[in-house]
Amino acid sequence: MYEQNIVADMSRRSGYKEIGDAIWLRPESRRITIGEVSLPGVKSPTNDGIKVFDLDDYTKKKKQFEKGEISRFERAMAGWSNEFAPKQQTIIEEEHKAKKEGRRVDFAGLIEPTAFANVKTTQRVVAVFTKIEEFHELLSTIRVLNIDDLNGVAIYDINSLDVDPIQRAGTHNLPYEVSAPGITKTTLEPYKYAWRVAFSNELALVNFDLPNLEDLVLQQITGKLDVRRNKDVAAKFNATGNVGTQANWTTLNTGETRYANNAYDDVKELLNLLYAEGYGQAQYVGMHPDVWDAFYRNISATTPTGLQPFTMRPVDYNNSFREANALFPGVQFVVDTLFTTNRIYTWRADAIFHIFGGVRAVNFENNEIGYRGTTFRTYFNTATQRATLLKGGTGIIA
Repeated sequence: MYEQNIVADMSRRSGYKEIGDAIWLRPESRRITIGEVSLPGVKSPTNDGIKVFDLDDYTKKKKQFEKGEISRFERAMAGWSNEFAPKQQTIIEEEHKAKKEGRRVDFAGLIEPTAFANVKTTQRVVAVFTKIEEFHELLSTIRVLNIDDLNGVAIYDINSLDVDPIQRAGTHNLPYEVSAPGITKTTLEPYKYAWRVAFSNELALVNFDLPNLEDLVLQQITGKLDVRRNKDVAAKFNATGNVGTQANWTTLNTGETRYANNAYDDVKELLNLLYAEGYGQAQYVGMHPDVWDAFYRNISATTPTGLQPFTMRPVDYNNSFREANALFPGVQFVVDTLFTTNRIYTWRADAIFHIFGGVRAVNFENNEIGYRGTTFRTYFNTATQRATLLKGGTGIIA
């Protein structure tokens, strides 16, 4: 794997200068625009900016393509504004041409010219790939608030009324006075995260057959933002306390004829504790893949020492939703490596809120040291809004 030698703290050097207009991903209005305004201490997207891409149009055309209502070309052009559509068409035509000629380039992460000392010009590039994919589903199990500006949001939680405010009225007594509900306000401000991709100007002097190098490097970091946001959410789960009385799901009885502790009872206990809060049944149960393996074997195996094949599940290396047969109707099981091992969680979507303010991208150059590239900023934050709607347990596999 090529070593990426990136010069640190380029923005603090006197030669650093942003060039061109900033591009913003606007998650609330589902569009990509160009242009921004400078506010005190922060730069924010402007509503007067040029629209580059419309995500709603893209989603609509994608569904039409899946139904066979539009052509593959129309689907590829979906979402692009009139100003940028010709450029997208040029890219599509070039990719089609490359495919016919047998050329294919996937992903790479290459920065310094010294990294290409042993790369020679060839007739065609068959494949260059170093991309690592990592998928997580935690964001889809909580409340995500998309915003187009960076002002943050205020979340108001109207607490429960009296337990039983509706009382029979007697002849000589006044109606029951319902106590005013308490109102809890949580202010969720987006935090700023940033990263930068830089290229030495000397790359132009290197003769190698890797076209569109900058695009390849940007594709190499695809998905990293999604992983970082999911980690932010996972931290709230892993920080929650433990309730209930769980026991090790892998322990066998003295005669080793069955599991000594019942995983079904432990999960049901957590579900009951959350339901008792008065907001309805849990929507999700989450666990680490190692915990999932122990859970499924515990509730399925009739002879643990033999573990018949039908008690096994197909190997699944992805972080994903899983089915746990009909034992827990209405509850979705979530398996993810970001969860702490040896723990189990159950929750409703309103337990955790996540605010997302989009992505800002702008080109820069630093002639002092001979580098240019792209600076990215994104804005998000996560907060536990209703702690009573998130329950945790521990001690289940160790």
